[in-house]
Amino acid sequence: MAILTTRYEEATRSVRLDCTNSRVVERLWAKDTTLWPTYGAEDIQDRLGWLDIQANTRSLLDAIDVYVNQVRARGLDRVVLCGMGGSSLAPEVICHNADVDLLVVDSSHPEMVNAAIAELERTIVVVSSKSGTTLETESHLRQFVAAFEAKSLDLTEHLVIVTDPGSALANFAAEHDVPVFFGNPDVGGRYSALTAFGLVPSALAGANVRELVSQANSLGSQLREASPDNPALELASAIAHVSRSQLGILGLHGDKHQGLGGWIEQLIAESLGKHRKGALPVVDPQREAFLPSGALTVDLGSIDRARPRADVVIDEPLGAQFLLWECATAIAGHLLNVDPFDQPDVESSKAAARQVLAHFGPPKKPDFVDGNIRGWGVSATSFEEAVMKFKHLVEANGYLSLCCFLDRWQLQSFESVAHDTSHRLERAVTFGWGPRYLHSTGQLHKGGPLVGAFIHVSAPNSRDFEVAGQPFTWGEMLSSQVRGDAKVLRELGLPVLRLEFDELETGLARLKNALLA
Repeated sequence: MAILTTRYEEATRSVRLDCTNSRVVERLWAKDTTLWPTYGAEDIQDRLGWLDIQANTRSLLDAIDVYVNQVRARGLDRVVLCGMGGSSLAPEVICHNADVDLLVVDSSHPEMVNAAIAELERTIVVVSSKSGTTLETESHLRQFVAAFEAKSLDLTEHLVIVTDPGSALANFAAEHDVPVFFGNPDVGGRYSALTAFGLVPSALAGANVRELVSQANSLGSQLREASPDNPALELASAIAHVSRSQLGILGLHGDKHQGLGGWIEQLIAESLGKHRKGALPVVDPQREAFLPSGALTVDLGSIDRARPRADVVIDEPLGAQFLLWECATAIAGHLLNVDPFDQPDVESSKAAARQVLAHFGPPKKPDFVDGNIRGWGVSATSFEEAVMKFKHLVEANGYLSLCCFLDRWQLQSFESVAHDTSHRLERAVTFGWGPRYLHSTGQLHKGGPLVGAFIHVSAPNSRDFEVAGQPFTWGEMLSSQVRGDAKVLRELGLPVLRLEFDELETGLARLKNALLA
């Protein structure tokens, strides 16, 4: 449960009493759209279905059981999920913690896409997108369909769609007689952990999704309590309190639920990081990163209880964590006077990437190509000097974001450079794999307080290949996403340093040395 320490208990008491008096919790569960700004009222009306867990999952769980048994009877034991943002992060967390294998393809990196298209005879592919028009996911579908057809494998046996009714993916499923599970149109992607988007791929991989839903339902009565001690209200008031500063920092600790911090990072950053407000989540399971003194620290359930107590402690099973954070985020949106269900600045990077891709040509030189410097706000004669100068552009109340458009399966260990850099720089430092972060923290980067500095890292790919049925390659798509994001950030006046490494291993080693120098 969420337990506030004395610091936040005292700081948020009056806010929680005001919320109780104005019946915020009751209004949330009654789906009262007036809790949030009126400019989003129409969208909000269609985004509160996640509160109806029990009603929404009763028949869904039965249908999932039937389908899982059919898939297993066909001997398909390799599960691949193609999806971005909320469509992929929740299943990834669920399967990590159930200790079952799920390959999440949430990248346009050519080597990752190519590696996913393997062992097709034993593979079931879940293509998951609410709109059905997400560029990466639509392209993944094209590539897998082409691969299955090349192997003369039946799409109806190796492919399942999770989408909203009436979407482009729904139309594809109907045209090709492919099985489809429909999500709830009144649930936004990042609130969809306990809907078909979270449950179908997880169940196929072998996770006990009935238990997950039961865990959420068991906490539901406490989250409905009209009390200042309601755990969702406690957590929301603490998040809102820290988010009212120029840049609020939310440190997410704990290794009990592997990957949960990444799901929360997306939920908080994308829901609250707008209108120059919001908290920057720093995912730090082992508490190794530097955090400023005013940061809100949250213990998500640590195995090691010998560590110092955090500001908020939440020791609940995974399903309960999902529902608690969803409720708390919605209430925090009310307290900050932002719509927690839209993501206007995510769309800006998507649009910029599509524009680059539509007119794709020889890219402008990145700021660094093995020795050639052209930096934003820096003048340097070497790569190391450019990075060292650039990182000192981060103000005392700002943060540095390392954005790597690389193969995260092969380079996962490189993430540790973020917490090492944070201590050297004495600033908050985040790490994001592109393009997946564009569907989550990308909203906060552009819509939240404009105090970030961004290092974009990419590398040419000699194994590039065309997206099936499209006039561009996977590498060109990835390059358009790098360039599009940098363009939007720079137009906001934010510092961006683009690094492109011809020799990737050497380049990353030099980057790490320069960051820690």
